[in-house]
Amino acid sequence: MITELLSVIAPIFVCIGIGIFWGRSSHAYPADFITRMVMNIGAPCLVVSVLGKADIELQLLQKVSLAAFTVFTFSAIVISVILYYSRQTIRQILPPLLFGNNGNMGLPLALFAFGQSGLALALGYFWTLAMLNFTLGIAMLTWGGNLLKSLLNMFKQPLVYSSVVVLMLFATDSTLPLGLQNTVDLLAGMTIPLMLITLGVSLTQLSIADVKGSFFLGLLRLTVGFTIGYLTAKALDLEGILKGVVILQASMPAAVSNYLLALKYTEKPEKVAGIVVLSTIMSLATLPILISFITP
Repeated sequence: MITELLSVIAPIFVCIGIGIFWGRSSHAYPADFITRMVMNIGAPCLVVSVLGKADIELQLLQKVSLAAFTVFTFSAIVISVILYYSRQTIRQILPPLLFGNNGNMGLPLALFAFGQSGLALALGYFWTLAMLNFTLGIAMLTWGGNLLKSLLNMFKQPLVYSSVVVLMLFATDSTLPLGLQNTVDLLAGMTIPLMLITLGVSLTQLSIADVKGSFFLGLLRLTVGFTIGYLTAKALDLEGILKGVVILQASMPAAVSNYLLALKYTEKPEKVAGIVVLSTIMSLATLPILISFITP
């Protein structure tokens, strides 16, 4: 059991550790450029590479997307109520508590815990939350802004078009030409290592303004995510790898992208930075327990 557990979490800690070491060194790390490259090239190619040749039914991808949307909806209700009664700024604090690190941490964890099938399902969850983040997430931060503009912004994202390619491959029961498939596979290969290394670098660059408040909110992110994820899996009668992936993705800490959006749209992004850092540290500390719970 310990050997299997180490095989899952060791690559995660090593890659994040490389990022932390790099972030503390004197060497520059172009995090913004790498993030854009991963989201605009790597992640879309990963979607096509994995889903385009995955031996998985379209019905399962629909189930995982439904589960992701269900987790998001009920988490939004529960967290909004808690934030309201604790007199927190809902507009600023709600997004990082809803949008977990389903890319940087969720995808590699699903890969190492459940293999290619797990990664394929985790990509379905990641895609659903990414689309919600590009639309509702930005709309939350720009409260009273133009929702239509946010919706149109979604169609500027390469992830949307990579998903269209996958659906076409599913519909026609076909695969990409070998040369194109090899190209996509090569570009997809950079995604997961760079996501984890960038996460490590980001943790060294974010500062915590309010440790006590950030600890409470980070813990809220993890506990509500896990609880709603578990209840959703039970309610939708999910089993096996699908159940494990949904609980895993729902339990991820706040994503670093939340800080970047807060930096652009809010006045006090350091509050979001504290949530990202502390929820990530708590998540890494409890990762062995989570992996033991979701794997058979």
